[in-house]
Amino acid sequence: MLRKSPSYDYSYALLIKNIDKQVTIGGDRYNYATEYYSGKKIMFTGDFTKMLNGDSAIMFGIYKGTDINDIPGFDAYFLEFHNGDF
Repeated sequence: MLRKSPSYDYSYALLIKNIDKQVTIGGDRYNYATEYYSGKKIMFTGDFTKMLNGDSAIMFGIYKGTDINDIPGFDAYFLEFHNGDF
């Protein structure tokens, strides 16, 4: 998926691994993960209460642009956890 630049016009399904949940001082939540095939970092938002650090998942989301470190960001609307091998 990340072999070319994502488009704002589409939803994406990504295999992600090693989820890292983050919370800012202001209480904003965001998450980082590694896209399975490319090995590149992505950032995504979404309130998934059962998500744990280190989880792997299939993520469905809409591309929202890049963060300040040029990491692709997505607004995730569905996660299906797969904590074994893909």
